Amino acid sequence: MAVQASTVAAYKIAVTETDKIVKANKVIEPRFRDITGKLVSAMKDKDQPKIELYMKALEVERTAITTAMKSVDMALGNLRQVETEDDFVATRLADIEKLMNIVDAAKKSLTAKFRAIEKLDAEAH
Repeated sequence: MAVQASTVAAYKIAVTETDKIVKANKVIEPRFRDITGKLVSAMKDKDQPKIELYMKALEVERTAITTAMKSVDMALGNLRQVETEDDFVATRLADIEKLMNIVDAAKKSLTAKFRAIEKLDAEAH
């Protein structure tokens, strides 16, 4: 049976969104680590101006994380569509599995960062 064009299109979208996720994560990860480290230090020192500065910087990261999570949702939705086509899955299983692993790891990482920002926000106020 021939693979449906919509399945191929969904796969291409999943690949594109996964690429966006990987690129976003490479930018988010070091900035997140840097800002949270500085924020924790400022909170220990009770340095309110710096706390406010770093919280504003974390808001930028929260926006970047939210944007990346939209790509995660888009990739997962398209991968679910791809999974419905047995012939496509049979021929591209390793590629689909690789995409799913990347997207799943990014989802866990981004969710953890988002929750960490919420916790730091609560602690800072």
